[in-house]
Amino acid sequence: SSYFSAIQGKVEALLESGAIPGAGSFDVLVSEWMGYALLYESMLDTVLAARDTLLKPGGAILPDVATIHVAGFSRNATSLPFWDDVYGFQMPVVQASLLADATRAAVKPLDPINP
Repeated sequence: SSYFSAIQGKVEALLESGAIPGAGSFDVLVSEWMGYALLYESMLDTVLAARDTLLKPGGAILPDVATIHVAGFSRNATSLPFWDDVYGFQMPVVQASLLADATRAAVKPLDPINP
C-alpha cells in the first residue's frame, strides 16, 4: 500500500524514543537540511543518522545534490575600506565588529573507510 506520513521533530530524539515506526523501510526521506550557504545550521549529521536507520536499500534522500561555489576576494571587495574614512572619521571598531560577525566553519574530512 502507498501512503504518506509526516513526522516533525529532531530525528535523533525521535529515533531514541521509538516514535518512528518501520526502521529500514522508508522509500524517501525529505528534509530541509542544508541551511544557507550549505553550511550554517547544517543538519547533515541528522540526515545521515536518519538515512542509516530508516532508509531502505535503494531509497532516496531529497534534496540529494548540493554545490558550493567559492570565489576569493580581497578586503577592498568588501565594505571594510569605507570605515577607514567616514567623512573624516576613522571607525576601526565598526570594522572589527564586521570581521567578528563573519562566519567561519571548519569542515571535517570524511574517513573513506568508515564514513
